[in-house]
Amino acid sequence: MATNISRQNNFSSVREALFVYEEQQTAYKMNHLFSGKRDTKVLELKLSYYRNLIKAYRKTKKSKPDKKALQYARLKAQILETRLRPSVFKVIILSLSVAMHFFERNFIENIRYDREIKKFQKEQAQKYNANNLQQSLKSLGFNMNIEGALQRNLQHNMNEFHIHYFEPRYDKTDFILHFAKQPGSDKYYISHIDASSRQVDSFNYTMHNQANEHTFNLQDGLKAPDIAALIQNKIVSVLIDGKESWIGLQDIKRFEGQKLPIIAFDMKTELEKWPIKELKDPAQRSKLIESLKSGNSPQVTIDFPNGTEKLNLSLNSLSREFNFSDKHGKPVDIHSLVKGEKFTKAMEIIEKSQNKSQRQGLHVV
Repeated sequence: MATNISRQNNFSSVREALFVYEEQQTAYKMNHLFSGKRDTKVLELKLSYYRNLIKAYRKTKKSKPDKKALQYARLKAQILETRLRPSVFKVIILSLSVAMHFFERNFIENIRYDREIKKFQKEQAQKYNANNLQQSLKSLGFNMNIEGALQRNLQHNMNEFHIHYFEPRYDKTDFILHFAKQPGSDKYYISHIDASSRQVDSFNYTMHNQANEHTFNLQDGLKAPDIAALIQNKIVSVLIDGKESWIGLQDIKRFEGQKLPIIAFDMKTELEKWPIKELKDPAQRSKLIESLKSGNSPQVTIDFPNGTEKLNLSLNSLSREFNFSDKHGKPVDIHSLVKGEKFTKAMEIIEKSQNKSQRQGLHVV
């Protein structure tokens, strides 16, 4: 805030008021990208503020720093008035005022004020951008605070920059977050996100797996959990034109630069083909489906006639069929878990569920 600006011994309350306004104006400009330096509304508001400030101190006892700050405010008000409603008379009066400031050596003070205000505007813009970008990242599912790194990059006023990002909950994915400045403004936005898969061996030694790398734009509505799942060859559920679509990384690549298609998948029908215990409970059933929609691999209980088995469940991105794996992530052929009579009974459960689905007219696209 402007009230936290480092103050010198010759503190001026007028100077403080000028900086308070600059803080507000910076926020306005950051939220109105097409408001340039000559935006009439911006100039009118600034002129009104300066005039009211001058009027407020007209009949008060003023310190020397306040007098200098008021002289600066009067000159700026004249400049604004001349810019908004130019005339020969106003140009002459403004020229005389500038000359008087020069001969009275106030021009040095005015230059100092201009420099301080420009520096303050830049600092406020950096703080605004850092906070806004951090909030945007949070809304996308990136929860690590990188505001410090953002500010250090923003102070260089580059048109583009990037930050390497890693978050423990996405431990198999590396991200590179790319930021860019919107044309004609000082406002930055998240332009795109690079993601690559990683693998960890049994000794917890991290290695990069270059098999999957892709650049994701944000126009498809994808968030961090979606990107992390896609780069690991999983499929996720996204809304396209209000309809659910199940997409994998191959779909993202195939339709790159185009609108993603609506790929139907009847999750409930496919789940009912398998003897999954959690499907019997409505609450657990809903939780399981939501987890799969996000590209997760939830643990399920396979209910066989003579016992149960805990396995991880996931969707194959190519075949759009369910894959089962053990707690170590090793693929499991569910049919190999039972033999003879047990196998026959398990298959009867599956076939019974499939016949029920067919009678209801359910299908998978």
